[in-house]
Amino acid sequence: MEGGSLRKLYIGLGAAGSSIMGPLYVTEIVDDDIRGSLVSYTGLFASSSILFAYVVGYYASYTTFTAICLAMPVAFMASFFWMPETPAYLISQNNPDGARKALMWLRTGYVVAVDQEMTKLEEAYEKGKDNRLTMSSFIQNLRSRGTLKALLISIGLVVNNQFSGITAVLSYTVNMFEDASSDISANVSTMIIGALQMFGVYLSTILIDRAGRKILLIVSNLASAVCLAALWGFFYLKANGHDVTHLGWLPVTSLGLYAVTIALGVNSIPFIVINEIFNPQMRGFGVALFMCLLNVMAFLVTRFFTDLNTLLGLDGCYWFFAVCLVTMAAFCYFIVPETKNRSLDSILKELAGEEVTLQKADESLEGPVSRAIDSTTTAHSNNPKTKQEPAKSQQQPNRPIDVYKSGKNLHTRNDATHRKHKDMVMAIALTPGEKISDIIRRGTGPIPSDTATTYSNKHTTGAHS
Repeated sequence: MEGGSLRKLYIGLGAAGSSIMGPLYVTEIVDDDIRGSLVSYTGLFASSSILFAYVVGYYASYTTFTAICLAMPVAFMASFFWMPETPAYLISQNNPDGARKALMWLRTGYVVAVDQEMTKLEEAYEKGKDNRLTMSSFIQNLRSRGTLKALLISIGLVVNNQFSGITAVLSYTVNMFEDASSDISANVSTMIIGALQMFGVYLSTILIDRAGRKILLIVSNLASAVCLAALWGFFYLKANGHDVTHLGWLPVTSLGLYAVTIALGVNSIPFIVINEIFNPQMRGFGVALFMCLLNVMAFLVTRFFTDLNTLLGLDGCYWFFAVCLVTMAAFCYFIVPETKNRSLDSILKELAGEEVTLQKADESLEGPVSRAIDSTTTAHSNNPKTKQEPAKSQQQPNRPIDVYKSGKNLHTRNDATHRKHKDMVMAIALTPGEKISDIIRRGTGPIPSDTATTYSNKHTTGAHS
């Protein structure tokens, strides 16, 4: 018994460590515009591993299954040993050369992107260093507005995850297939639900950087609540003596849809958002606290679900969880911030109550951009081909000027095909005599990157379309 307990302890520690460090590592090495998709792949692999265990465990012996599971972490350690440390960690250890080397490997030698990210990391580190110097203790940092709001969001997401009813639904998977007069065995029905959950997480990886975290959380909560309400109706009628044989398809259909919708957001996105809402000084503490609360809540829900079932009945449990999901949909709408395609710095500023505008970007860009536009316009007007084609120029009075930052130099291009350049700050179309401030007042349209990196590093400000 003692040996079995130790084995469970070691497995639990390993699972908890990978659950915390895996998403955190990915968050710190990827670009902002694909951060959500790549971090969500950790959840996709987790759900696929559960399905893998269902399938292999059904056909293989215990010894074979254990050997296969042991081979996975061994292969991971052998391959991951060669991966670089995160640039954010290296900067925090006062190792900028190591951080640049890691970024060069991660960005495949793209110097412009590396220069920009190094600037952001160094500025974030200096800002955090100043905060540590002004904070007299961990408690003061913990009491900051941004950290308190992040903790509130974390607790809410934990409650949302565990009060989604997933324990109640999965505990009665076999019963629901039996109520549908299905000949499918218990093991096969479990595999079906596992496959549907993996499909839901896969949909999340596709949609998370398109639709956004917030909208997926809301849709997941509301759609799952509808599925649970349907299950409540079925079991309520059955408990009260009604003939439900003609509705045997309802619990199976509701269960299948629930497995997809709950995995779409409620059971996957919290693990992404939690790595985006804490400042670097509190991120390790915040993520660890989130995982501890999650496991404690899972234990409590599992421990007392039987008592809740005795008190409310199975139909009452489904109704209770449906109400919880609707309530948490409102929580996500009003409290949880949208972090899609946003830099971590801009998210932290919003949580801390700091204003994020384009005003400083306008001030610092107007001079350099105006000079660049003037030089480009002059060169264009002196071009003999331009003078020979006045009609074409009159047809296109507003030429798009693409402005982007490369190192410390500002460049412009008149070619509209560069509008979607990776390092472009923004695409603008100027009429004669128009200034950048006029562009901002009338609107520039969508900004390709979530952060409008200004010409002056002293006035870097996040902006979101």
